[in-house]
Amino acid sequence: MALGGLGLGCDAPGGSTGETPASATTKAEVGTKGEAKGEAGPAAEVKADVKVKADAKAKADVEVKADAEVKADAEVKADAEVKADAEVKADAVAPAPPSALAPLTATTPSEAAFSEKMQRRLRSKLREQHDARTQLASSLALPQPDGGVVVLALYEFSQYEACVGKSDGSPEARKACANPTDDNERVLADLRKCTGRGLVRAHFGPAPKSQPAYGGELAVEATRPLEKGGCTIGTLRRFALEDADADGQPELAIDVVGKTPETEYRSETQYDVFTRTVGWYRTDLSPQFEAAALCEWHREALEEGGESTARRIRLEDATGDGRPDLVVDEVSYEHDGDCDLDDAGWLATIAGPEDGACGGKLVTKTLEYDAEADEWGEL
Repeated sequence: MALGGLGLGCDAPGGSTGETPASATTKAEVGTKGEAKGEAGPAAEVKADVKVKADAKAKADVEVKADAEVKADAEVKADAEVKADAEVKADAVAPAPPSALAPLTATTPSEAAFSEKMQRRLRSKLREQHDARTQLASSLALPQPDGGVVVLALYEFSQYEACVGKSDGSPEARKACANPTDDNERVLADLRKCTGRGLVRAHFGPAPKSQPAYGGELAVEATRPLEKGGCTIGTLRRFALEDADADGQPELAIDVVGKTPETEYRSETQYDVFTRTVGWYRTDLSPQFEAAALCEWHREALEEGGESTARRIRLEDATGDGRPDLVVDEVSYEHDGDCDLDDAGWLATIAGPEDGACGGKLVTKTLEYDAEADEWGEL
Protein backbone atom coordinates (compact mmCIF):
# COMPACT_ATOMS: atom_id res chain seq x y z
CA MET A 1 0.00 0.00 0.00
CA ALA A 2 1.64 3.20 -1.13
CA LEU A 3 1.16 6.01 1.39
CA GLY A 4 2.72 8.94 -0.28
CA GLY A 5 5.52 10.16 -2.30
CA LEU A 6 8.88 11.63 -1.84
CA GLY A 7 10.90 10.58 -4.86
CA LEU A 8 14.55 10.78 -3.96
CA GLY A 9 17.58 9.79 -5.93
CA CYS A 10 21.25 10.60 -5.64
CA ASP A 11 24.75 9.48 -6.44
CA ALA A 12 26.79 9.22 -3.21
CA PRO A 13 30.50 9.56 -3.57
CA GLY A 14 39.10 53.85 39.93
CA GLY A 15 37.82 56.15 42.74
CA SER A 16 36.17 59.62 43.17
CA THR A 17 38.19 62.90 42.77
CA GLY A 18 36.54 64.59 45.80
CA GLU A 19 35.98 67.83 43.90
CA THR A 20 32.59 68.60 45.40
CA PRO A 21 33.62 68.02 49.08
CA ALA A 22 36.73 70.24 48.61
CA SER A 23 34.60 73.18 47.43
CA ALA A 24 32.31 72.81 50.42
CA THR A 25 35.33 72.89 52.79
CA THR A 26 36.69 76.14 51.35
CA LYS A 27 33.35 77.90 51.62
CA ALA A 28 32.85 76.90 55.28
CA GLU A 29 36.42 77.88 56.16
CA VAL A 30 36.18 81.42 54.76
CA GLY A 31 32.80 82.21 56.26
CA THR A 32 33.71 81.06 59.79
CA LYS A 33 37.04 82.90 59.84
CA GLY A 34 35.32 86.24 59.62
CA GLU A 35 33.00 85.50 62.51
CA ALA A 36 35.79 84.15 64.78
CA LYS A 37 38.06 87.15 64.14
CA GLY A 38 35.41 89.65 65.15
CA GLU A 39 34.64 87.85 68.42
CA ALA A 40 37.91 86.63 69.93
CA GLY A 41 41.08 87.74 68.18
CA PRO A 42 43.85 85.67 66.52
CA ALA A 43 43.94 82.72 68.96
CA ALA A 44 40.21 82.15 68.66
CA GLU A 45 40.52 82.55 64.92
CA VAL A 46 43.18 79.81 64.68
CA LYS A 47 41.14 77.53 66.93
CA ALA A 48 38.06 78.21 64.92
CA ASP A 49 39.98 77.50 61.71
CA VAL A 50 41.13 74.13 63.06
CA LYS A 51 37.64 73.24 64.23
CA VAL A 52 36.02 74.36 60.98
CA LYS A 53 38.60 72.47 58.94
CA ALA A 54 37.99 69.34 60.99
CA ASP A 55 34.22 69.74 60.70
CA ALA A 56 34.52 70.41 57.00
CA LYS A 57 36.81 67.41 56.53
CA ALA A 58 34.41 65.18 58.42
CA LYS A 59 31.55 66.54 56.36
CA ALA A 60 33.54 66.00 53.18
CA ASP A 61 34.35 62.42 54.26
CA VAL A 62 30.67 61.78 54.89
CA GLU A 63 29.74 63.26 51.54
CA VAL A 64 32.44 61.25 49.75
CA LYS A 65 31.26 58.09 51.52
CA ALA A 66 27.69 58.92 50.62
CA ASP A 67 28.71 59.54 47.01
CA ALA A 68 30.58 56.22 46.96
CA GLU A 69 27.55 54.41 48.40
CA VAL A 70 25.25 56.05 45.88
CA LYS A 71 27.69 55.19 43.10
CA ALA A 72 27.94 51.59 44.35
CA ASP A 73 24.15 51.35 44.56
CA ALA A 74 23.87 52.76 41.05
CA GLU A 75 26.46 50.28 39.75
CA VAL A 76 24.71 47.36 41.44
CA LYS A 77 21.41 48.55 40.04
CA ALA A 78 22.97 49.01 36.59
CA ASP A 79 24.54 45.53 36.76
CA ALA A 80 21.19 44.09 37.76
CA GLU A 81 19.47 45.91 34.90
CA VAL A 82 22.13 44.77 32.40
CA LYS A 83 21.82 41.20 33.67
CA ALA A 84 18.05 41.42 33.45
CA ASP A 85 18.30 42.78 29.90
CA ALA A 86 20.68 39.95 28.98
CA GLU A 87 18.33 37.37 30.45
CA VAL A 88 15.37 38.81 28.57
CA LYS A 89 17.42 38.84 25.37
CA ALA A 90 18.53 35.25 25.96
CA ASP A 91 14.97 34.15 26.63
CA ALA A 92 13.85 35.69 23.39
CA VAL A 93 16.53 34.01 21.26
CA ALA A 94 17.66 30.77 22.94
CA PRO A 95 15.93 27.63 21.66
CA ALA A 96 13.53 26.01 24.10
CA PRO A 97 13.76 22.28 24.81
CA PRO A 98 11.42 20.37 22.48
CA SER A 99 9.50 18.96 25.44
CA ALA A 100 8.61 22.50 26.54
CA LEU A 101 6.83 23.34 23.30
CA ALA A 102 3.08 23.09 23.21
CA PRO A 103 1.57 21.11 20.32
CA LEU A 104 0.14 23.14 17.50
CA THR A 105 -3.58 23.78 17.73
CA ALA A 106 -3.86 24.75 14.07
CA THR A 107 -1.79 23.32 11.21
CA THR A 108 -3.22 24.93 8.07
CA PRO A 109 -0.65 27.36 6.66
CA SER A 110 -1.64 30.86 5.62
CA GLU A 111 0.79 32.92 3.57
CA ALA A 112 -1.09 36.12 4.48
CA ALA A 113 -0.48 35.52 8.21
CA PHE A 114 3.27 36.16 7.87
CA SER A 115 3.75 39.75 6.74
CA GLU A 116 7.02 41.24 5.47
CA LYS A 117 7.42 43.18 8.74
CA MET A 118 7.04 39.96 10.73
CA GLN A 119 9.60 38.28 8.47
CA ARG A 120 12.01 41.16 9.09
CA ARG A 121 11.59 40.78 12.87
CA LEU A 122 12.30 37.05 12.69
CA ARG A 123 15.39 37.59 10.53
CA SER A 124 16.63 40.12 13.10
CA LYS A 125 16.25 37.57 15.94
CA LEU A 126 18.11 34.93 13.96
CA ARG A 127 20.87 37.45 13.22
CA GLU A 128 21.37 37.89 16.98
CA GLN A 129 21.77 34.15 17.32
CA HIS A 130 24.24 33.61 14.45
CA ASP A 131 26.07 36.98 14.27
CA ALA A 132 25.12 37.14 10.60
CA ARG A 133 22.32 38.37 8.41
CA THR A 134 19.78 35.69 7.55
CA GLN A 135 17.38 34.97 4.72
CA LEU A 136 14.27 32.80 4.88
CA ALA A 137 14.46 30.17 2.15
CA SER A 138 10.90 29.02 2.86
CA SER A 139 8.32 29.36 5.63
CA LEU A 140 4.96 28.09 6.84
CA ALA A 141 2.79 30.44 8.93
CA LEU A 142 0.16 28.71 11.09
CA PRO A 143 -2.49 31.04 12.59
CA GLN A 144 -3.49 29.97 16.12
CA PRO A 145 -6.94 30.29 17.80
CA ASP A 146 -5.67 32.94 20.25
CA GLY A 147 -4.76 35.29 17.39
CA GLY A 148 -1.07 34.45 17.44
CA VAL A 149 0.97 32.84 14.67
CA VAL A 150 3.45 29.95 14.77
CA VAL A 151 6.08 30.06 12.02
CA LEU A 152 8.17 27.11 10.80
CA ALA A 153 10.96 28.20 8.47
CA LEU A 154 14.12 27.11 6.69
CA TYR A 155 16.76 29.86 6.77
CA GLU A 156 20.29 30.59 5.52
CA PHE A 157 23.08 32.84 6.77
CA SER A 158 26.57 33.76 5.57
CA GLN A 159 29.21 31.50 7.11
CA TYR A 160 31.87 34.14 6.43
CA GLU A 161 29.88 36.82 8.25
CA ALA A 162 29.18 34.47 11.15
CA CYS A 163 32.88 33.57 11.35
CA VAL A 164 33.89 37.25 11.47
CA GLY A 165 31.17 38.02 14.02
CA LYS A 166 32.48 35.36 16.40
CA SER A 167 36.16 36.35 15.92
CA ASP A 168 38.16 39.17 17.53
CA GLY A 169 37.62 41.30 14.44
CA SER A 170 41.33 41.57 13.62
CA PRO A 171 42.55 41.65 9.99
CA GLU A 172 44.13 38.23 10.51
CA ALA A 173 40.86 36.75 11.74
CA ARG A 174 38.89 38.26 8.84
CA LYS A 175 41.45 36.85 6.39
CA ALA A 176 41.17 33.39 7.92
CA CYS A 177 37.37 33.57 7.66
CA ALA A 178 37.56 34.69 4.02
CA ASN A 179 39.93 31.90 3.02
CA PRO A 180 38.70 28.56 4.36
CA THR A 181 40.87 25.54 3.69
CA ASP A 182 40.18 21.89 3.01
CA ASP A 183 41.65 18.87 4.81
CA ASN A 184 44.90 19.35 2.89
CA GLU A 185 45.18 23.03 3.89
CA ARG A 186 44.35 24.17 0.36
CA VAL A 187 42.51 27.50 0.20
CA LEU A 188 38.95 27.05 -1.05
CA ALA A 189 38.28 30.55 -2.34
CA ASP A 190 35.04 29.54 -4.07
CA LEU A 191 33.59 28.46 -0.73
CA ARG A 192 33.76 31.85 1.02
CA LYS A 193 30.19 32.49 -0.16
CA CYS A 194 28.84 29.33 1.47
CA THR A 195 25.87 29.57 3.78
CA GLY A 196 24.91 27.88 7.00
CA ARG A 197 21.29 26.84 7.34
CA GLY A 198 18.79 25.67 9.88
CA LEU A 199 15.19 25.20 10.88
CA VAL A 200 13.39 27.58 13.23
CA ARG A 201 10.09 27.54 15.07
CA ALA A 202 8.96 30.98 16.21
CA HIS A 203 5.82 32.29 17.90
CA PHE A 204 4.23 35.70 17.38
CA GLY A 205 1.68 36.64 20.02
CA PRO A 206 -1.63 38.27 19.11
CA ALA A 207 -0.93 41.45 17.15
CA PRO A 208 -1.92 44.84 18.62
CA LYS A 209 -4.77 46.54 16.79
CA SER A 210 -2.64 49.64 16.24
CA GLN A 211 0.07 47.73 14.29
CA PRO A 212 -1.31 44.40 13.09
CA ALA A 213 1.35 43.96 10.38
CA TYR A 214 4.14 43.75 12.98
CA GLY A 215 2.62 40.83 14.86
CA GLY A 216 2.68 40.47 18.64
CA GLU A 217 5.47 39.53 21.04
CA LEU A 218 8.07 37.39 19.24
CA ALA A 219 9.85 34.40 20.76
CA VAL A 220 12.17 31.98 18.95
CA GLU A 221 10.98 28.72 20.47
CA ALA A 222 13.41 26.28 18.83
CA THR A 223 16.12 26.09 16.21
CA ARG A 224 17.84 23.13 14.61
CA PRO A 225 21.00 23.43 12.49
CA LEU A 226 21.21 21.59 9.18
CA GLU A 227 24.98 21.29 9.14
CA LYS A 228 25.49 19.45 5.87
CA GLY A 229 24.00 19.58 2.44
CA GLY A 230 26.25 21.52 0.09
CA CYS A 231 27.71 25.01 0.02
CA THR A 232 24.42 26.75 -0.76
CA ILE A 233 20.80 25.77 -1.31
CA GLY A 234 20.40 25.00 -4.98
CA THR A 235 16.85 23.68 -5.22
CA LEU A 236 14.23 23.39 -2.50
CA ARG A 237 12.17 20.45 -3.67
CA ARG A 238 9.84 20.23 -0.69
CA PHE A 239 9.07 22.16 2.50
CA ALA A 240 5.63 21.19 3.76
CA LEU A 241 3.56 19.77 6.61
CA GLU A 242 2.30 16.23 6.08
CA ASP A 243 1.29 13.30 8.25
CA ALA A 244 4.14 11.10 7.06
CA ASP A 245 3.76 8.39 9.75
CA ALA A 246 -0.08 8.25 9.81
CA ASP A 247 -0.34 9.09 13.53
CA GLY A 248 -2.71 12.02 13.07
CA GLN A 249 -0.01 14.63 13.76
CA PRO A 250 1.77 16.55 11.00
CA GLU A 251 5.49 16.36 10.33
CA LEU A 252 7.68 18.89 8.56
CA ALA A 253 9.01 17.37 5.33
CA ILE A 254 12.33 18.71 3.99
CA ASP A 255 13.82 17.87 0.59
CA VAL A 256 16.77 20.04 -0.49
CA VAL A 257 19.42 19.87 -3.19
CA GLY A 258 22.56 21.81 -2.25
CA LYS A 259 25.37 22.85 -4.57
CA THR A 260 29.14 23.05 -3.98
CA PRO A 261 31.76 24.31 -6.47
CA GLU A 262 34.69 21.95 -7.02
CA THR A 263 37.83 21.81 -9.17
CA GLU A 264 39.33 18.61 -10.57
CA TYR A 265 42.87 18.60 -9.23
CA ARG A 266 44.66 17.40 -12.41
CA SER A 267 42.84 19.17 -15.22
CA GLU A 268 41.56 22.01 -13.01
CA THR A 269 38.14 21.47 -14.56
CA GLN A 270 35.48 23.31 -12.57
CA TYR A 271 32.24 21.54 -11.82
CA ASP A 272 29.39 21.46 -9.30
CA VAL A 273 28.72 18.73 -6.78
CA PHE A 274 25.07 18.34 -5.81
CA THR A 275 24.12 17.10 -2.35
CA ARG A 276 20.68 15.77 -1.53
CA THR A 277 19.30 15.99 2.01
CA VAL A 278 15.92 14.78 3.19
CA GLY A 279 14.16 14.53 6.53
CA TRP A 280 10.92 14.51 8.46
CA TYR A 281 10.73 16.53 11.67
CA ARG A 282 8.12 16.84 14.38
CA THR A 283 6.72 20.33 14.84
CA ASP A 284 9.11 20.86 17.80
CA LEU A 285 11.90 20.27 15.20
CA SER A 286 13.07 16.97 16.69
CA PRO A 287 13.82 14.52 13.85
CA GLN A 288 11.85 11.39 13.00
CA PHE A 289 14.21 10.68 10.12
CA GLU A 290 17.17 12.81 9.12
CA ALA A 291 19.53 12.07 6.26
CA ALA A 292 22.04 14.92 6.25
CA ALA A 293 24.10 14.71 3.07
CA LEU A 294 22.22 11.58 2.07
CA CYS A 295 24.29 11.36 -1.13
CA GLU A 296 26.14 13.40 -3.73
CA TRP A 297 26.52 13.43 -7.50
CA HIS A 298 27.86 15.48 -10.38
CA ARG A 299 27.17 15.56 -14.10
CA GLU A 300 30.42 16.85 -15.58
CA ALA A 301 32.75 14.46 -17.43
CA LEU A 302 35.99 14.22 -15.41
CA GLU A 303 39.24 12.49 -16.16
CA GLU A 304 38.63 9.68 -13.70
CA GLY A 305 35.48 7.85 -12.81
CA GLY A 306 34.61 6.11 -9.58
CA GLU A 307 32.20 3.86 -7.78
CA SER A 308 28.89 5.62 -7.16
CA THR A 309 25.47 4.85 -5.75
CA ALA A 310 22.19 6.26 -6.99
CA ARG A 311 19.53 6.25 -4.30
CA ARG A 312 15.83 7.11 -4.05
CA ILE A 313 13.32 6.94 -1.18
CA ARG A 314 9.57 6.51 -0.96
CA LEU A 315 7.00 6.07 1.81
CA GLU A 316 5.17 2.74 1.60
CA ASP A 317 3.60 0.19 3.95
CA ALA A 318 6.05 -2.56 3.08
CA THR A 319 5.35 -4.65 6.21
CA GLY A 320 1.54 -4.61 6.01
CA ASP A 321 1.02 -3.19 9.52
CA GLY A 322 -0.85 -0.13 8.32
CA ARG A 323 2.04 2.23 9.07
CA PRO A 324 4.36 3.73 6.44
CA ASP A 325 7.91 2.45 6.08
CA LEU A 326 10.80 4.06 4.21
CA VAL A 327 11.61 2.02 1.12
CA VAL A 328 15.03 2.76 -0.37
CA ASP A 329 16.14 1.79 -3.88
CA GLU A 330 19.89 1.72 -4.57
CA VAL A 331 21.99 1.08 -7.64
CA SER A 332 25.79 0.84 -7.36
CA TYR A 333 27.53 1.60 -10.64
CA GLU A 334 30.73 2.86 -12.25
CA HIS A 335 30.41 6.61 -12.76
CA ASP A 336 32.54 8.22 -15.49
CA GLY A 337 30.81 11.60 -15.63
CA ASP A 338 28.64 10.71 -18.63
CA CYS A 339 25.86 8.86 -16.82
CA ASP A 340 22.41 10.29 -17.43
CA LEU A 341 21.07 11.53 -14.07
CA ASP A 342 17.86 13.40 -13.39
CA ASP A 343 17.51 16.40 -11.05
CA ALA A 344 17.13 14.04 -8.09
CA GLY A 345 20.41 12.26 -8.84
CA TRP A 346 18.67 9.09 -9.97
CA LEU A 347 19.82 7.17 -13.05
CA ALA A 348 17.50 7.90 -15.93
CA THR A 349 18.24 4.44 -17.35
CA ILE A 350 19.33 1.55 -15.17
CA ALA A 351 21.60 -0.72 -17.17
CA GLY A 352 22.62 -4.18 -16.06
CA PRO A 353 25.89 -4.84 -14.19
CA GLU A 354 27.34 -6.42 -17.31
CA ASP A 355 26.94 -3.18 -19.26
CA GLY A 356 29.98 -1.53 -17.64
CA ALA A 357 29.84 2.21 -16.95
CA CYS A 358 26.53 3.40 -15.53
CA GLY A 359 25.40 -0.19 -15.09
CA GLY A 360 24.52 -1.80 -11.78
CA LYS A 361 22.15 -4.00 -9.81
CA LEU A 362 19.01 -2.57 -8.22
CA VAL A 363 18.76 -3.35 -4.48
CA THR A 364 15.78 -2.42 -2.31
CA LYS A 365 16.01 -1.84 1.46
CA THR A 366 13.21 -1.19 3.93
CA LEU A 367 13.43 0.96 7.08
CA GLU A 368 10.51 -0.09 9.27
CA TYR A 369 8.57 2.50 11.22
CA ASP A 370 8.94 2.12 15.00
CA ALA A 371 5.63 3.32 16.48
CA GLU A 372 6.92 3.30 20.07
CA ALA A 373 9.94 5.46 19.23
CA ASP A 374 7.93 7.34 16.59
CA GLU A 375 10.74 7.19 14.05
CA TRP A 376 12.35 5.23 11.25
CA GLY A 377 15.71 3.55 11.48
CA GLU A 378 18.97 4.94 10.14
CA LEU A 379 19.93 4.52 6.52
